[in-house]
Amino acid sequence: VVRYRTLLMRSQEASSEIRAIVDAAVDGIIKISNRGIVLSYNESAERILGYRSEEVVGRNVNMLMPSPDREAHDGYLKNYQRTGEAKIIGSNREVWALHKDGHQVPVLLAIGESRLGGISTFVGFLTDISERYKMETELRQAKVLAEEAAAAKSAFLANMSHEIRTPMNAIIGFTDLVLNTPLQETQAQHLSVVKNSARSLLSLLNDILDSAKLDEGHAEFEIRDFNLRQLCEQIIATQSL
Repeated sequence: VVRYRTLLMRSQEASSEIRAIVDAAVDGIIKISNRGIVLSYNESAERILGYRSEEVVGRNVNMLMPSPDREAHDGYLKNYQRTGEAKIIGSNREVWALHKDGHQVPVLLAIGESRLGGISTFVGFLTDISERYKMETELRQAKVLAEEAAAAKSAFLANMSHEIRTPMNAIIGFTDLVLNTPLQETQAQHLSVVKNSARSLLSLLNDILDSAKLDEGHAEFEIRDFNLRQLCEQIIATQSL
């Protein structure tokens, strides 16, 4: 009798210690039977899912799952016991759990199995990943907004370039017409500067269009000869004032 009492006390102490460890765990820990009935449910699970232990223990664990997992869970369990084919046990995966107030909670789920007397029990570990999921969602939204802003900028630059090109062509064309009329030498020089400056501006507009093409992946590079002396003289004439 004394030995029995000693063993009982040790068993109660070990059980109490294990219970303290389970309750102190950051992750939610849910133990279920081979029929899917909740056997134990720790304090972290209460915090993550909102249900109190007494509301869950003795009920089917599928009450903590949103559709369609809720309806399919018992079939998964029976299929595993019949075939031994483990799809979830022994690995981690991200799933949705159902909170007491009805909203879904993203969790990282890991499931382990123990056998005693040929009967299985299962322990699920739930890590709340709501904050990580929120950050990932915000990053995806920010990426979409950034892409939309970049597309809007490219469209604006392309439209602006086209709109400015029309009056620039008029300036260049009418400057050529005036240059073909009798002019004083100074007037001809000034109009030449206007013409060259207009062509430089038109070249810049073309570069803007090329940058829009580059953003869209449609840019085509080409190698062209140019006159360095003429370019320098054009820059000097433009900046001479």
